[in-house]
Amino acid sequence: MIHVLINPAGAGGRTIRYWNKLEDRFRESGQPYEVHLSRSEADLAEICRNICPDSSGRPDGPVDLVVVGGDGTINQVLNAIPDLSAVRLGIIPCGSGNDLAKDLSLPADGREIARTILQGKARRKSDIGLVELLGEDGRILQSRRFLTGCGFGFDAAVCHGVEVSPLKGILNRLHLGKLIYIAVAIRMIFSFRQMPVEISCVRSTEGAAPAAAAVQRAFPHCLLLAAMNHRFQGGGFLFAPDASAEDGQLDVCIADPKNRLDFFPIFPTAYRGEHVKFDCVTMLRTPDITVRTQAPQWVHTDGEPFAQASCIRIRILPERLSLLV
Repeated sequence: MIHVLINPAGAGGRTIRYWNKLEDRFRESGQPYEVHLSRSEADLAEICRNICPDSSGRPDGPVDLVVVGGDGTINQVLNAIPDLSAVRLGIIPCGSGNDLAKDLSLPADGREIARTILQGKARRKSDIGLVELLGEDGRILQSRRFLTGCGFGFDAAVCHGVEVSPLKGILNRLHLGKLIYIAVAIRMIFSFRQMPVEISCVRSTEGAAPAAAAVQRAFPHCLLLAAMNHRFQGGGFLFAPDASAEDGQLDVCIADPKNRLDFFPIFPTAYRGEHVKFDCVTMLRTPDITVRTQAPQWVHTDGEPFAQASCIRIRILPERLSLLV
C-alpha cells in the first residue's frame, strides 16, 4: 500500500490541482494506494502516526509514504514519523522553493517522478539532521529533524518573514513563490542585527585524530549560520556547494561580515555557490556543532521557522531515510 499525503491548501491551493493531474499514473499502475488530505500540521502529524509503525516495527516491511508538496510539508512529515527505518519516502515536489527536489535532480515533470516512485525501489538513502534547542543548564528544550538544512540567524529570520508575509500566498498563486524569499531578504538585510557567536564542533579531517579536529571559534559579527545536509536552501541558494547527504556530515556556512551591508553584494552570489570565495564566509564540515549567542535568534528546519533560541546543537542522526526517488 502506498500512502499519499497532501496538504490541499499548499502552494496557494495548487497542490491538490497538481495531484489531480498525476493521480491517473497511480490508478493505471494497478498498485493499491490511499490518499490522505491534511487540514493542518497537527492533522498531518496524526495521519503519519496512524500510518507509520513505531520502533517495534512492522512485520510486512516498511511503509511507503509519498508527499505531494513543498519542503515545508516534507519537513512536517519527517518530524511526524516515529521510526525512520520503518519508512520509505517518495517526493513529488509542489512548493515555492523545492530545494530538496533540486538537490536530488528530480525531473520537472511530476508524472515522471510518479513513474519512478511506483517502481517501488529505494534508490538512495539520505542522512537526517537534528537541531536541539538547549537551556542554560544544557537540557534539551525542543528538537526538530531536517532534511535539507537548518538555519540560525538571518536566513531563519527571512524564513519567518516569508511565513508571515501577505505576499506569500499571492506569489504562490502566480507561481512566483521564490521571489518572496528575495524580497524579504533584501528588506531584512537593512534591519537585521548581527550577533557575536561561539561555536564548538569536531571538524571532519579525513582520517585525522579526533583531538586534532576539535574546533572552537568565535565570530563577532555573525549574520547567518546554515548547517546543510543537502546543497540548496531558501528557494535555490547554493549555500553548501560540496554537501552530500550520504557522508554523515553537515556542511556549515557561517557569514561574519564586519558590517551587514558588506554582505549585501555577496548574498546573491550564493545562488551560484560563489559566496564561499569571500573572506567573511567560513565553511566547516562536521557531524555535530553547538552554537551559542547572547540574544535568542530564529531557528528554521528546511525553511520552516519554529522557535527562537540562544544555544542550539545541530547534528547528524545515526539513522538514514530511504528515498523512492
